[in-house]
Amino acid sequence: MLGSVLLIIAVIINLSYWLCLYSRLIWYRESTAEAHPADQPLDIIVVYKNAKEQISRLIPQLLQQRHSHYQVVAVDDHSTDGVKWDHSSAAESPHFIPQKATVDSPGKKAALQEAIDNSRADIVLLTDADCRPASQHWAKLMAVKAHGQHQMVLGYSPVTPGPGWLNAFSRYETWLTAVQYLSYALAGMPYMGVGRNICYQRSLVAGYQHDMTIQSGDDDLLVSALAHPDNATICIDPDSFVYTDAQLSLRAYSSQKARHMTTAPKYRWHHQILLSAFAGSQMLIYPLAAAAAIWGNMSLMTTLLILIIYAGIKMTISNFLLKKLKEEALIIWAPLLDILLTAYYIMMSIRILVPKKGW
Repeated sequence: MLGSVLLIIAVIINLSYWLCLYSRLIWYRESTAEAHPADQPLDIIVVYKNAKEQISRLIPQLLQQRHSHYQVVAVDDHSTDGVKWDHSSAAESPHFIPQKATVDSPGKKAALQEAIDNSRADIVLLTDADCRPASQHWAKLMAVKAHGQHQMVLGYSPVTPGPGWLNAFSRYETWLTAVQYLSYALAGMPYMGVGRNICYQRSLVAGYQHDMTIQSGDDDLLVSALAHPDNATICIDPDSFVYTDAQLSLRAYSSQKARHMTTAPKYRWHHQILLSAFAGSQMLIYPLAAAAAIWGNMSLMTTLLILIIYAGIKMTISNFLLKKLKEEALIIWAPLLDILLTAYYIMMSIRILVPKKGW
């Protein structure tokens, strides 16, 4: 009996998030009224370490951005793979500013903050070496929203589509993470962003002191510390997306996610409670439904009815949001990916107890 009650409670909690929180992203429309009439000075900052091939592909794309007053600041964080710009086409561009980080520390926080503090632009826009903007309008679409009270713009960075189930799941999990932080921001509760696509007024972040006790999460924790209901906004114009490379192995993917999730205990307490409640309900629904069916705590028909109602509501909202963020190809796989998400949450809850060291 207890298992049946817990199943119903878990379903109600999970659907509450989809109905009351995530669904507001469906109705969000980019407002042209927010646009600032002039291009303010902008620095596009990318910090890289031992990413010769990736950064060599990215810089030419960044230099093609259509913004009248910008520069690309490429910060070499003590690479050892021989990256040089002296005789490259990028070196000939007046928009290109190569720099070297002065402090060699784990992660990229020190190098990134040094670049921001040295910037003289009104606005800074961040991305990573393994990324590519969806269009030449990315920088302007993001930067134009960082004015007035909006000191922080949260963008979306989907995983580049590719073959295989790991790529599909990686895209689905990245999409869901974005649905969460974008919806929370719309609800006046911003808690994280992704450094692959985030924009700040420089005055907001200049001099910010990162938590150097953890190697990742500079973007998460900065948003958690500095964002509030009035100063954060979002940008989900498809031309503002920044695509990122997918991990090619399950081991590399789980290590990356475990490293990212070490920041969760640093979030504000109410964000931790809300995020944990959603993840907890996701982890419980399918195991509890299986237990109820196997051990007879609930009739098989009743269990199936609950799952059908749950999946029907959730998949309807999910389909709208997958289309909203241009992941229509995942719609047919969404029910299976949702089940895999349960296994993922359980696996990561265990994996996070053994954090990976290193860059």
